Amino acid sequence: MVVIILLFATIHFVVATEPFYWRLYNGTIPNDAVSSEVSNLFVSRVGRCVDRNSVTFYPATLDSITKSATANIMGKKRIITDINNIMILCTSEPERLRWEYVNIQAVKGDLLKKLVPAGYLDNIERYVGKVFHENSWKITTLYQHGHKWEGLNIWKDNGDTTSVYDFQILIWS
Repeated sequence: MVVIILLFATIHFVVATEPFYWRLYNGTIPNDAVSSEVSNLFVSRVGRCVDRNSVTFYPATLDSITKSATANIMGKKRIITDINNIMILCTSEPERLRWEYVNIQAVKGDLLKKLVPAGYLDNIERYVGKVFHENSWKITTLYQHGHKWEGLNIWKDNGDTTSVYDFQILIWS
């Protein structure tokens, strides 16, 4: 019995040390929302949305003006407008989160333990990444180095999608 309680306490402590959490988006930006920019004055935030077809989460660019989330879902640009299908990344410890420029070659091994996860596909974890592309920040799905879809999977303004290999990752400490 003591072993089970200790195991539960250990698991709870490990989970509780992550300085971030996802909350349902209700159409307003909470004070503890994580920004995609250096300053919190910008419009886009770190979001994730659910794809009803695959019932899984995808990292997304949350636009607080249109109250929508844009994501690359299964290789296509999708704009989610139903706020019941959108979450927003929040933190009570913003000093423990930072954006860092990397090349895809670095996204492997122990670094994966410090990336902010946003969902799974076929038991492969997806992470939050961003890049400035076509005059806007795009927060989207990052797959680790060596995966068949490695890189940051982004959408283009013309509707096509592509992967980039130099981008920023959201790291926690």
